[in-house]
Amino acid sequence: MHPLLLVLAFPLAAQSHDARGFERPGFAPGALDSQNGWIGSAAGGGLAPVVVTAPNPAIGDQAVRLEVADVQGATSTMQIPIPDPLAAGITRVRVSFSIYREPNPFLTNLWWWWVDPGDPTYGLQWDVYNGQVGDTLPFGWYGTGTGSIPIGRFVEVELDYDFSTNMAEGWVDGQLVTTVAIQNVQTLTAFVIHLAHDEGAGSGPERVWIDDFRIASGPWLSLFPEPLQAGNRMAAESVNLRAGAPSALAFSLTGPGSTYVPRLQVTLDLANPLQAGRVLTSDAHGRVLWDGMVPGGLAGRSVWLQAAQFRLKTNLVATGVR
Repeated sequence: MHPLLLVLAFPLAAQSHDARGFERPGFAPGALDSQNGWIGSAAGGGLAPVVVTAPNPAIGDQAVRLEVADVQGATSTMQIPIPDPLAAGITRVRVSFSIYREPNPFLTNLWWWWVDPGDPTYGLQWDVYNGQVGDTLPFGWYGTGTGSIPIGRFVEVELDYDFSTNMAEGWVDGQLVTTVAIQNVQTLTAFVIHLAHDEGAGSGPERVWIDDFRIASGPWLSLFPEPLQAGNRMAAESVNLRAGAPSALAFSLTGPGSTYVPRLQVTLDLANPLQAGRVLTSDAHGRVLWDGMVPGGLAGRSVWLQAAQFRLKTNLVATGVR
């Protein structure tokens, strides 16, 4: 066993999308439109989404900023199309992203939705008008919300769809907020985040920052941070695994390959794999989190990681160590 880290990395499966924090080299500062498949647009006095750096708030070095002028009807919109995971037979889909709202007595509506029909496919943060407290609802008018819109910090929203049970869970900052039934959702082809100045002029312009966006479909491995930092802590998370089952994390310093593991009856996509950390049991939602230190001796190396259970494996994640 190697004392390797465990990092949360976000792999790109065929029906998934990981913006990897909108960081370089995948994203350059400037207009979001046309970068890594994203579509950025604006209307009615809004500004098209842009990838920004400091002094803008960001979880890493970069984030996406949505901005609207003090004009009723102004909008700023970001959209990412993906291959339909439901058409591929995938039954677990998670969407997660982090939102930063700056202090403002008149917070503007922030919406998110799948472009596809059915419920629950949309959610929002209500505008705060006349100083009244708004609400964060992962699934729109369905179920419950948080009762507030946290400001001045990043807040994570997660939408977890389980099509094997036809139930969906909405999470905010790691807390389960609502559980609702999935109805008439047949496709999932594109996801939208949309800042809309619905209230009348006079409430002021507004900016919102989005970071750490990802869509995970099927067994999924994520690493944090990316790239890994030698001598620092890291975490590796797998989602959409079987619940309550032994789960192992493997890594390779050689590269991709094909290695059959008899005790798991699965072929890993790694050459010369080694086990990282301990075998853990996935929780009731099929999640596993490993954490640890990145050995200082790995600085400058490339690392490939993959998680597995009996006859089941995640995507392959490739990253570097600084």
